[in-house]
Amino acid sequence: MSDILVNDIATVAYSQKSSVLMTIGKSGSSAPGSTPAATPTSPIIKDSFSSGFPDIEPWGTDNLFPQNVLRDCYKNTIVAPTIDWKTRALYQRGLEYGIEDLDQNGEVTFKRIKDSAVDEFLRRTAIRRYALESIVDFYWYYNIFPEMILSKDRKKIVGLTAQEASYCRWGKQDKKTGLVNTCYINANWDQGGTASSPETTKVPVLDPYYDPVIALKEDSRGYKYIYPVSYPTPGKSFYQLAHWDSLRTSGWLEVAQSIPAFKKAIFKNQVTIKYIIETATWWWEWKYPNFNKMTADERAKIMQKELQTFEEFMSGNENAGNSLMTVFKSDPERRQEYAGWKITPVDNKIKSGIYIEDSQEASSHLLYALSVDPTLIGSAPGKGMGAGSGSDKQAAFNTYLSLVRVHEDLILEPIHFIGQYNGWNPDIRFRFRREILMPQTSGKPKLESTDTNTPNAA
Repeated sequence: MSDILVNDIATVAYSQKSSVLMTIGKSGSSAPGSTPAATPTSPIIKDSFSSGFPDIEPWGTDNLFPQNVLRDCYKNTIVAPTIDWKTRALYQRGLEYGIEDLDQNGEVTFKRIKDSAVDEFLRRTAIRRYALESIVDFYWYYNIFPEMILSKDRKKIVGLTAQEASYCRWGKQDKKTGLVNTCYINANWDQGGTASSPETTKVPVLDPYYDPVIALKEDSRGYKYIYPVSYPTPGKSFYQLAHWDSLRTSGWLEVAQSIPAFKKAIFKNQVTIKYIIETATWWWEWKYPNFNKMTADERAKIMQKELQTFEEFMSGNENAGNSLMTVFKSDPERRQEYAGWKITPVDNKIKSGIYIEDSQEASSHLLYALSVDPTLIGSAPGKGMGAGSGSDKQAAFNTYLSLVRVHEDLILEPIHFIGQYNGWNPDIRFRFRREILMPQTSGKPKLESTDTNTPNAA
């Protein structure tokens, strides 16, 4: 077999022996002298699952990692709602586009503009749906699978969707180039779906690391492509692992979920006892002669009568403060007392809030792993930053928003790629319109938008 690989339309040749890439110049390609002499290295991962998954790179040892995550986390009252909070915090007021520039002080400014080509694309594409669905998958898995649709003449990208991450699996890595060339989409992996199932759709994959615009223009595998996006995590090649997933492996998620299950079992099966009454056998003979010779039914009726009398005496607000007199037998000669009635209150552990501290500790670990300040979702009252002023929420919220730009850049990368491919103004940038909390003299926070001029949001 030759060490020289040539693409289908004979515009690119690659030498495996020397790692040299040769291309035939096209309009829009790099200027002479700027064409890379090699492609980025894609390490080849040893395949340890070939026998069970011959066509795909499995997501988890059983290929059901996303499904297992959803199964575990939707039993919990914190994980899913907090991820939803993070989704809404990033999306806020939706997408906008404009041009970034520098002011006289060297600070970056953002000015909205109107562009007919961009507006046409936004009108034809469910861009809001892409934005929302991609954010959801990003925060759940750190992996999103944007699918792009080409026009019939392949000159424009006219569609963009976010395929459901839990339905997507990468094909096997090419052992020569180290690239993944195919994405398999099936909604039934947990129902025995395979790469060869009739329900499975194969979609070509672009390599975002090496001039994907030119690669797509020269590709002939179809009219739709997956543009892979993920947040890098150490030691992961095909599927990244969200940092918050340590909740599952550390055991804290299981602890958090075992507490309500335990309490539910207590409420369902408990026998609520307020008092334990112990009576001596002689008392029954003293009050009811021949008590020991009575039938079981006769004794039961007497005990029911005495217990009812006690309950009527001990319950109800009108009996509060009443005195209770009990009797005991004594021997005056020996000066010995014999036990009579003994009444012992029973401590109700349910009323004392059993396992509240354990539940709070588990919740703290969950929120810490999810990188959300508890004050932002009402988990803890404001402390130390103003008596009810909301300044703690203001500081936490603004700090959080200052750290999500990297997430925004990744999620919007496919849109910027589409701009390059479609030939939009290269200075156009997309972003999410957000609002930050600004203090007022009254001490109550107000909202201030990132808007700078007339809206043109998607």
